[in-house]
Amino acid sequence: MLLTTPTQPNATVPGTIPSRRPREFCDLQTHFLTQIKGLTTYTVPRLDVQVAGTFQSKPTVGQNFPSIATESLAANWVVANGQVVPSLGRSLSGNAAVTIVNIVKPGTLYYPRLNQFDVRVAKMVRFEQRRLNISVDVYNVLNSSAGDQYQQTFGPSWLTPLSIIPARFAKLGVQFDF
Repeated sequence: MLLTTPTQPNATVPGTIPSRRPREFCDLQTHFLTQIKGLTTYTVPRLDVQVAGTFQSKPTVGQNFPSIATESLAANWVVANGQVVPSLGRSLSGNAAVTIVNIVKPGTLYYPRLNQFDVRVAKMVRFEQRRLNISVDVYNVLNSSAGDQYQQTFGPSWLTPLSIIPARFAKLGVQFDF
């Protein structure tokens, strides 16, 4: 089990059992989580067409950013009171029927990276001192299907994606400046 290090390795007091603590969960360190983001825009001079692209590559973090324990994935094991009593020597506090134990060290298991590329093409039409900008934005051009939420309850469906990022879609836009 994850509870490994005795607090008093040579406890000799009669009738006592050395208590154990999950010390590997105390000192949480994670590797460097890199993010790459870029944006470029170019206007084709004679055509008055603007082309833009954005790219992002980032680790998909958990729901409760920014702590290490919630950025990484968990394997939450639901343990019944009957399973806890023999090792704990008593029932759970508050007469709880179950308790939840994470059996994966925080900061060791992460979601897959999210790589997304978006493109914008816009045509500028000028009327004297006015300007009309007609644009098409295409999001998730590479149609990435990275999950952004996973089942974290340990069992047969552990790490099954609960949702994925939206599929490729386009947005039409019109802007009139006067």
